[in-house]
Amino acid sequence: MAMKKYEVALDTINEGTVFYPDFIPLMNEKCNCLMSLTEWEQFNEVSQEITTRDSSNILATKCIAFNELAREGSIDNAYMRLRELENIIDRKEGKNAILLFEIAQLFSRICGRNLKIIGLLQKFIGKCRKLEPLNADFAIELAYEHLMVGDFEKAYAGFQEASSLDESKIEAIAGMIECKIAQGEIDDAEQQIEFVNVLQMSVGKTSQTAYLEALLEIKKPSDSPEHFMNALKFVDNALKMQITYSKTLSSGFSMYSKLNPDFLYSLAELYLSHVSMKEMSEGGENATPTQPVGKGLKLL
Repeated sequence: MAMKKYEVALDTINEGTVFYPDFIPLMNEKCNCLMSLTEWEQFNEVSQEITTRDSSNILATKCIAFNELAREGSIDNAYMRLRELENIIDRKEGKNAILLFEIAQLFSRICGRNLKIIGLLQKFIGKCRKLEPLNADFAIELAYEHLMVGDFEKAYAGFQEASSLDESKIEAIAGMIECKIAQGEIDDAEQQIEFVNVLQMSVGKTSQTAYLEALLEIKKPSDSPEHFMNALKFVDNALKMQITYSKTLSSGFSMYSKLNPDFLYSLAELYLSHVSMKEMSEGGENATPTQPVGKGLKLL
């Protein structure tokens, strides 16, 4: 049903461009419709056409950068386009913190934790923090990007600051817990997860909390089958909740930010972390993957 609406909208836009071929806002909307319809070739063609007419068009430059990174997998080209986008925003929307935040969040989730890309995106979110230093969401995003590149000390400090700015932000507490787990502070992390579970009793557990429980379980020293199965249950719960949540999302750039491919990759890593060296050495091209491995490979 939703796809049909976008198809109708695209037909209407195409009719409009016949009469107003140089009306850039109409072409911008065409890009949005094509993304919703996952018509990627046309999406890129229209984006490129817009930039030939308006070289400082923010949406079209963003679309091209998205295509380079998510569809073509070209880090260098995506980086170049993001640098270009940064310069355009500085000239036209330098005080638009929300725009900078949305771009940083989107591209950090789809870049595969590439250090070059994330380093640039940290500049975007750093500008957000200068514009609105008391915004907890901006502090959380910067901390999360530090976490993505393994800078756990900066990440923890950032999440801690975000929590002090807004105590209701569960994401900040979850971020601190993940940092503690990564640094081997298992007992502290376990106590904090119990605290988060109490806070979420009225609203329900999130996929992030289930992921942290799985991560914590995996870090505990044990080789028992029960421990293995318990950890898998948490990963399964996290995946199930994320899939359920994804079904509520509207198409567009925000869907990719909220779906969070980086998070799904983390879940895949947990599934694959259960593959022992013995299993890998015994496996071959024709080997049938175990259920956890199959789930991990499917996510990838």
